[in-house]
Amino acid sequence: MFRRTFCVSWPRSSLNRPVCVVVASPRSRVKRRIGTSRHKSLRVSVRRLRPASLRRTSIWTNLAGWSSPPLIIVGAVTVVATVAVIALIQHPKKLMSILSDKKIRRLAVERRMIEPFVDRQVRQLDNGQRAISYGLSSYGYDLRVADEFKVFTNVFNTVVDPKNFDPKSFVDLRGEICIVPPNSFALARSIEYFRIPRDMLTICLGKSTYARCGIIVNVTPFEPEWEGHVTLEISNTTPLPAKIYANEGLAQVLFFRASEPCETSYADRGGKYQKQQGITMPLN
Repeated sequence: MFRRTFCVSWPRSSLNRPVCVVVASPRSRVKRRIGTSRHKSLRVSVRRLRPASLRRTSIWTNLAGWSSPPLIIVGAVTVVATVAVIALIQHPKKLMSILSDKKIRRLAVERRMIEPFVDRQVRQLDNGQRAISYGLSSYGYDLRVADEFKVFTNVFNTVVDPKNFDPKSFVDLRGEICIVPPNSFALARSIEYFRIPRDMLTICLGKSTYARCGIIVNVTPFEPEWEGHVTLEISNTTPLPAKIYANEGLAQVLFFRASEPCETSYADRGGKYQKQQGITMPLN
């Protein structure tokens, strides 16, 4: 009786012969190309093997006889890739998946996950000027920054204390453009209001247009069942003033769906930033 057991057979070979990986599996005979080396192609052959044959198909025994270090490295990489392919085939439900544009659009329309929602990439403003892109992308959503800003200032010589935050640390600004002083910091908020489903988690990354100018956007993950405007942290790491454009793209949100809903969501534990509106300062 066949068992669901995987093993790898690594035959000796030279540079003039292809290197093959043989994986024992209860599935039918299939051959697929999983990569190429500098010398020859690498192939995977999936076939049935009896448990007794496992003793004759030891990768470590066969690798020990190789005299070419490059082939050993290629072999080790191929084995890792093979195991990954088998894991994807055998246990797809155990992996966290990233949402595509189609699924993001469906959730935004049916469950109001993003409001307001732009269902395409926008690179040009209504007046014809070039814009920093925003809207739906292939596997994410580029959020826009609103025209409200809080910029750090040392006019009042206050100390930034996360446990006892002094509002005098910031100066409020509103407009189409925000100038962040050299080596300084500003807070802003997203135009979009997010509602994250219970079985999802997001990661937010700054857009490359700003990153290449030394402007770093830091946003913590949106947890399951969190909702609200996103408070955006903008750092100017350069010795020059930096310009931020309101109503244009600032960061990209990636949506990950878990294999099952969490036991306790952000809403269940009463998170202090739940349903936040506008720019939210540090709360105790």
